[in-house]
Amino acid sequence: MLIAMLGAVVALGGCEQPPVQLTEPDLSTADPVVAEAIRKSAQHVRDTGGAPAAWAEYARVCWGNAFLDESKEAFSNALARDPDNARMLYARGLIARETYDLHSALTDLLRVRELASNKLFVHWRAAWIAMELGEFDQASELLATAEAMNPADPNTLRVRARLELERGDPDAGLAALEPVIEANPLNPDVLWLQARLLRAAGLGVEAAKVAVFAGQRTPIYTDPWAAWAKGRRTGVAAEMDRALKLAGDKRHTEAMGILVKLKGMDVEERHLDLLSARLNIAKGQSTLAVVALTQLVEREPDWAPPHHELGMLMIRPQQGRGRPPKSDIQRAIELLRHASELEPDSHIARASLVHVLVMDQQWAEAAEHAALCVKAAPLNRFYHTRLAGAQVAGGNASAGLATLDAAAELFGGEEKAPAVNVRLRAHIANQDLIGAALLLEELKQRFPKYPAIPRLESMIQKASP
Repeated sequence: MLIAMLGAVVALGGCEQPPVQLTEPDLSTADPVVAEAIRKSAQHVRDTGGAPAAWAEYARVCWGNAFLDESKEAFSNALARDPDNARMLYARGLIARETYDLHSALTDLLRVRELASNKLFVHWRAAWIAMELGEFDQASELLATAEAMNPADPNTLRVRARLELERGDPDAGLAALEPVIEANPLNPDVLWLQARLLRAAGLGVEAAKVAVFAGQRTPIYTDPWAAWAKGRRTGVAAEMDRALKLAGDKRHTEAMGILVKLKGMDVEERHLDLLSARLNIAKGQSTLAVVALTQLVEREPDWAPPHHELGMLMIRPQQGRGRPPKSDIQRAIELLRHASELEPDSHIARASLVHVLVMDQQWAEAAEHAALCVKAAPLNRFYHTRLAGAQVAGGNASAGLATLDAAAELFGGEEKAPAVNVRLRAHIANQDLIGAALLLEELKQRFPKYPAIPRLESMIQKASP
């Protein structure tokens, strides 16, 4: 009998497990880096015989690269072996929502509430999905649990405000949103919802004012498990960002390793050349970078990034060199003007252009471009300060003070040193030396090491009768 049992065990041990059935997405047109990541993750599933953790990782890679159907199937396969894994159920529910299968999404989220009732975000997320299904009473009941756990949670309050909007009670929605607005009055996600509530409440003028700062992006509602599920984005852009981050941390060997890896794939040559130049800049090899970027600008006259990169490199501080020569400044202005023309809706290159125009004391053009930066990114306080500085330096101190005052009203709080600097210069220009002296004392007290203090003292003394 014992021999027979041992034989059976040996026989069973010698049997091969059936291969894992895995659906891979069509990768024929995918980014090579994406395709490699997905194939590698899929092979890991096969190698582990379909272990839940391997399935979950494959699901995350697929989701992070927009293959939602394959991701949902992979999470389902993981759950077939680990059915009470709350985090994977939650992820599958979120995918179901993104693929408009709201009933399945709510079913998964309600099960997650049973398994992880201590996670506040599970409750408001379930409420959101119930709201999308039109089940407003159920949504309110689900949301009440989150409110009881933490009545001040911003996401919970935002969901409550959105629910009231959907139920046709915008006043109640505005009341729910008020604490979130007070806590962070410049959050675009909050402003977007506030504008919709104001409009629904019949306050069109107020809604239009808020909408200017809200932008058009759909608000984001995030939480730790959602971030985990979506956190495996890859691709050329992500790999390039990673290489630049490594170079910024002086991990140059690792950064170059990524570049070598990308060169072995079907990546556009111009992107590789640009990355190579940026890595050379990070290593301090500016001469090599100038040569590479100059060649890239000549080859790609209608591509903004190399123009921007070369323009900023022309004025980059160099050891043993003080202010860049006039010829380099003029070349940088030409390059950055062209980059701004190629991408007129982008404020990044334009802000760099403003910086170089200020260096060259071209105040009128600097103010013109700074105003466009403020229009494109009204919540960037530095742009307001830069505009005011160009206005004051260009001889329009009153306009500069008006710009600073508008920014102070918009953002609140104390001004930073650069804004105080500009305000002080405006007072000197207006012959308000008492006001300038008071601002100088404020600057000394709040920012005692601010490098412009000696020059500002000298300016006040020269302006004194």
